[in-house]
Amino acid sequence: MTNMGGNGIRRSQKVERRRNRKQKRHGVTAGVAALATVAAVGVGQMVVPAQAQADIFDDIDLIESISLNPAASLGEVIGTIVNNPASQTALDQWRIQGCASGGVSGGADCQESTGTGIAIVLPGELELAPRVVFVPIQSAVNDPFVQSLLEFLGIENATIDDALEPEGSATVIGSGFQFAMASTGGNATAVSYLPLSLATAGASDGRTAYAFAIVGMANAWTTDDIPVTILGLDTGVDIPGIQQVSCYGGLTGAYAEEVGACANVLGTFDFRWSQPNGEVQFALTDPSAVLTDPSGVFSQVITQLLNGEPFTLSKDFARLSFAGDYDLLSGNFVRFTSDYGTQESTTINWLGQQLTLNPMVTVNGQERPNHLGLPILALGELDTGEIVPVLHIPDIEFPFGIPSAGPFVIPDTSSSMTSTATLAASETEAPTMQQIAALSEPAQVEPESAADETEEYVGKHRIADVTPEYVGKHRADDASDTIADSATPGAPTESTEPGDGAADDTDSTDASDTDASDADPADVDPADTGSADSTDDTESDADSDSGDNSADGGDAGSSSVDEG
Repeated sequence: MTNMGGNGIRRSQKVERRRNRKQKRHGVTAGVAALATVAAVGVGQMVVPAQAQADIFDDIDLIESISLNPAASLGEVIGTIVNNPASQTALDQWRIQGCASGGVSGGADCQESTGTGIAIVLPGELELAPRVVFVPIQSAVNDPFVQSLLEFLGIENATIDDALEPEGSATVIGSGFQFAMASTGGNATAVSYLPLSLATAGASDGRTAYAFAIVGMANAWTTDDIPVTILGLDTGVDIPGIQQVSCYGGLTGAYAEEVGACANVLGTFDFRWSQPNGEVQFALTDPSAVLTDPSGVFSQVITQLLNGEPFTLSKDFARLSFAGDYDLLSGNFVRFTSDYGTQESTTINWLGQQLTLNPMVTVNGQERPNHLGLPILALGELDTGEIVPVLHIPDIEFPFGIPSAGPFVIPDTSSSMTSTATLAASETEAPTMQQIAALSEPAQVEPESAADETEEYVGKHRIADVTPEYVGKHRADDASDTIADSATPGAPTESTEPGDGAADDTDSTDASDTDASDADPADVDPADTGSADSTDDTESDADSDSGDNSADGGDAGSSSVDEG
């Protein structure tokens, strides 16, 4: 009992201690909450209501502070590297003024860049030997004693001039990505806001370049070549100059002195001005082309970059261009082009002449048909075979990934021309040697069964051509000859064989031809010898029948003699 009572007491004490600890924790939490409430109320009473209003740029800074802007985070890293004294000393060794976001160095100003901004100012010649090497060598070579020694050796004017120092102004501003470069007194400014924004600018020889971008990219460059030297000697290597302006994106603009200007809104409305030739362009573009035709868009960008032309990620719905490389009376002073529709000229052929519609022109480095260009007539020899005009329409391109169509020929004369050519060839085709040989070969004697069918057919055919009088007379003569031949003593009576003479003709017309009235002596012409028409097949058949009958009669006579 004692043990059980002791256990119960200890258990109750443990529960009490736990309850006390919970109460203490709740008291601390309540105290902290009360303190926070008092502090918040006190701050609210001290702050003026106007100070609670937030500016839009403060919001942008707040977004950058929570690392939603990659340009700001990257800018901090690059700024830490470039703006520190060690990096600045290294850049100065190569006579370069450079800075990153938040820094400044000579003509390079990055103080207003809160994103990723880099600005550099280069000399007119980039000397590879740093100051620590260049200055001692220059001092040694330019020493009077060394110059006297060089002159004694025949080497004159071997002094080393001072290396050029950087000159110009390069400024970057904004919360996006910026890059600016200047040399030989140029002034370059690049401004971009919001993360997905890029602006670059470069200027040389006292010229000005300015680029501005909000959610897009803008480039303005008017720089000259910068030779690379070592100890004042030209290496033959140059940093190439760039002459270009290009704009694309939400709201972008750029200007480069002696090059031109551009502007683009939402990747759809485009403006360009080329200062060297005065060409002005207005365009309505298709920003969806980068999704529906990425290969075509990027191949176009590569071509434009290689040709030094403004590049874009859109395709043209319609582009209207004025002046440029075409004179007022050239027929192409005003140009209407497109990346859609027909991509070649349309032609009309008629009577040997050709009319070309939509002549080809060069716009932004690419060949396109000018839908406002004057037609071009090419005269040729008169061809009366082209009575009907033939329209040739090239391939037609469509936007939004729709497959192209064409080419078309109107009217489509391919089938009719083929049939006409075949008919003409069949009418003028000369007989072949096989056909000539077949006509010159003698008739072949066919077997008796085939001969019966042939003779029957010949007999029917001849009945329609031969008059009954002629057949009657001919058969009467043959009959008299046969009777005279069969009057020989001892000769048997002639039997009719199949396929001979009128015995083969079982047609009703043959029966009428052999009527007794046909044997009228008055119808017999003494002058008719039976050979007046030597080409008549009926007479030939009669002669052959007579010959067969004579042969049969002879055979019969021979049989009689043998029997005697």
